[in-house]
Amino acid sequence: SKLIEICQDYAKKSIEDQDFRGIKTASVLIETINKWVDLSEQNENIFEFDIKVLFDSAKLDVPRNSLFASSNESSLTLKTLKTIEQTNNELGSLLCVTSDYGPVKGSVIQYSENVEQYLASIGPVRRGELEFLILKSKVQESLRQKGKKLLIEEGLLEHDLGWSNIVSDFNLINVKNDIQDVEKKTYYFPEVDSKYSLNTISASKLQTYIDCPRKFYLSYGLKQRPRIELLHELNYMQLGLIEHAVIENYLKKNSTFSEEILNDLIYEILSEFEEKGDLLPERKEEYWLEVKALCTQIILELIELNNALGLNLEFEKDISSKSAIETRGSIDCFGHNADTIMILDFKRGGGSIPSQVGLKDFQKIQMWFYLNQLEQANIYNNSKKLIWGYINLSKLEESLIYCSDDVILDRFKSLDLKVIKKTYKFDDEMFSLYEEYKKYEQQQLALISADVEFACSPREVKVCQYCELSNICPRSKEDSHV
Repeated sequence: SKLIEICQDYAKKSIEDQDFRGIKTASVLIETINKWVDLSEQNENIFEFDIKVLFDSAKLDVPRNSLFASSNESSLTLKTLKTIEQTNNELGSLLCVTSDYGPVKGSVIQYSENVEQYLASIGPVRRGELEFLILKSKVQESLRQKGKKLLIEEGLLEHDLGWSNIVSDFNLINVKNDIQDVEKKTYYFPEVDSKYSLNTISASKLQTYIDCPRKFYLSYGLKQRPRIELLHELNYMQLGLIEHAVIENYLKKNSTFSEEILNDLIYEILSEFEEKGDLLPERKEEYWLEVKALCTQIILELIELNNALGLNLEFEKDISSKSAIETRGSIDCFGHNADTIMILDFKRGGGSIPSQVGLKDFQKIQMWFYLNQLEQANIYNNSKKLIWGYINLSKLEESLIYCSDDVILDRFKSLDLKVIKKTYKFDDEMFSLYEEYKKYEQQQLALISADVEFACSPREVKVCQYCELSNICPRSKEDSHV
């Protein structure tokens, strides 16, 4: 209502000034706001990201002039990444890369139904690495054609690892261009008007602060979630939940593998999303193929692994605890017997799994956090044999597993399993690092509790690359305005 009032005042002034563009702009914006509010009761409160959406939407509804080339020179045809293959026989093609369209991740590749079924037989249908390599090859092939030119926004390659990878084989030249009347983006962030109270903590919450304090404050202080969800399409979080549920429900009830039981289970879980309206019936087969491709091999290998170790398996094991700062979270796969503890976390791809260096530098703290919580709950101590690490569901052989016991490590060598192909010793160095981590965690909790600024300070470029807030964040304190 306050925003509408401001628009009405602007419209009155525009009438007095006979500014007909202003009148139209105000009326379109008021209409857009009313439509926004009618969509949901939650839209009655408007935040910074909502205002950006409203303005962008209103811009599409206002009358606009057609732009045409007044020059006698031949004009260029606009292309997109989806049609870049069609530019190979055209002279004078120009590829412009800007930050307006977000990072490139290879999702523009389209497969026919037959190709998708073939790919599903050898791995996940939508494997990001494969799609990106295909896109990279097409872009590079196009750029090597005679007469092709590439323009890249200054500074973009520092924050977009995808384009940085694509153009890494080319020698770029810095060109100074004085462009007039370019609208500079202004970012409005509210001041931290009161001390943030840290009442709960989880692995993901702590990781967010380590990645970037500003991202932490926007996510957990202001609770902003500027993620655009497509109707009737499952996002990566929903797919992750489905795959976890398939693995958990299968292994809870079965100690041997049956493809028929697995097929029925996947359909059953997907049907629940279909009934809620999150999934169109015609997309069900596509998602079934992907879920089956990701879950089949890990189920087979977990069955064989557990037969060799004799563990009691639990899934989504709750590690919540009551303390001064309440802990929340759960472990994807937890195994235990009298002398052994197994802690495994499932990841859909390798992008979420740290390197050994990243793990030891606490760039990713999830597994350290779990281990610390189990020790505080008297479930784990250093007298227990430990199996600990990440499972890459897309490529099991690229999982990252550590084991503290030499006997179990020797047993692993006799098992022909992809998931333990890269198993490393959780040795004295790792135990020493674990002690360091416990101090590090306390330091980070103290920093969160004392922080009154939550500055834009990303730990590394990759943080911005995968951040949901990247399109509304200046990435530097100097460019933001209260």
